[in-house]
Amino acid sequence: MNEDYLQYIWKFQLFIPRHLNGVHGQQVEVIKQGVWNKNGGPDFKEAHLRIDGLDWYGHVEIHVKSSDWAKHKHDSDPAYNNVVLHVVLKNDKEVFTESGQTMPTVEINSLISKDHWRNFKDKLPVHREIACQQEWKSVSDIHWLQLKDRMLVERLQVKSEQVYHALELCHGDWNQTSWMILCRSFGFSVNADAFETLAQKVQINTVLRYRDDFSKLKSLLLGAAGLLETIPTSRTLKKSFNALHHLLKIYPMSPVEWNHGRIHPANTPAVRIIQLAAFVHHSADLEFLQLNKVDVETCKKLLCLPVLNEESGIKGLKRGDMSMGLNSAEKVVFNGRLVTSFAFAMLNKRQDQAQRVIEQIGLLNREKNRIVNKWHRLRIKQYGMGDSQALMHLYQSYCSQKKCLNCSIGVQILKQNGD
Repeated sequence: MNEDYLQYIWKFQLFIPRHLNGVHGQQVEVIKQGVWNKNGGPDFKEAHLRIDGLDWYGHVEIHVKSSDWAKHKHDSDPAYNNVVLHVVLKNDKEVFTESGQTMPTVEINSLISKDHWRNFKDKLPVHREIACQQEWKSVSDIHWLQLKDRMLVERLQVKSEQVYHALELCHGDWNQTSWMILCRSFGFSVNADAFETLAQKVQINTVLRYRDDFSKLKSLLLGAAGLLETIPTSRTLKKSFNALHHLLKIYPMSPVEWNHGRIHPANTPAVRIIQLAAFVHHSADLEFLQLNKVDVETCKKLLCLPVLNEESGIKGLKRGDMSMGLNSAEKVVFNGRLVTSFAFAMLNKRQDQAQRVIEQIGLLNREKNRIVNKWHRLRIKQYGMGDSQALMHLYQSYCSQKKCLNCSIGVQILKQNGD
């Protein structure tokens, strides 16, 4: 048995009997088991227990062995001084809080139904990549709908943390933060960090200064990225950047900061930078910076506008149109615009705006990637990017980590079998 399973047992109080005995003979009655804490700190917070007739309010910590208390360094962490009960499968060592108090401990090994444990292993076997893949059809559509809604919000909350980190780096400047996150989205997964560095080198005030002159903006971004030397015939761009370089004191990045390996010519950093310059250049009313409202359809149209390849010499790319494809454009809209708008709304407690963002995500097509395809093969319905993002989060944060008992689908499957 592992800690996740023991936490599940505690949450639903699946003991025989409900009244517990401490290892030192205390009578323990659970009035309120507490709130399951899935972040740092004690496992259950705000519990209400009655120990030997006295009411105790505090936290509950759960381990497989009592010695895990010291192993996890809780004995030196003041955050665990408010733990009022230590629940363990096996009591192998007496433990103390950081303040030196003996920790009341309950051993529950003999109180857990072995049939329940066997059923858990049968229904949600950890050797499967998605443990519930043989059982999910028994779960109602409404449960799947509710789960996907929750997973999408969690996904947005996780991605918002990156926005808040950028906001801190930008000293609270939302325009520079929006620019940085937008740039990261043009790098996709392979060059996001390099694009962030570029956004720091060419900051938003400089971009706004040159946004009406596409040629200068393009030379500025390509030059600052250190990629002009990779385009042998870009003499005009080089001349333009040399002038801007001396004026603005912007020094180029090293070309080695960019990942060129196994990338289709149409997705190379130079092409993405030219597409970024075109998007900024064509965005009327600073659409690419707006936080209160993101016009998804307008953003998609701007991203997919024809961009002529005048820089022959970009390796593997012919002269002609090098506009962004629809799938890539929708990923940029999601990661570069909608996530920032959601983070802004949540930070400023604008629930109506956050809900609008979620609705706008539903206007985007579902993605196609390795993780999404796993769910597609299981015939899990996906109606748009909201669903695909939700299922990606479900797989990455729950399925791959075997956190079935933190997932409402896993809990529902066990409940259907009378547990």
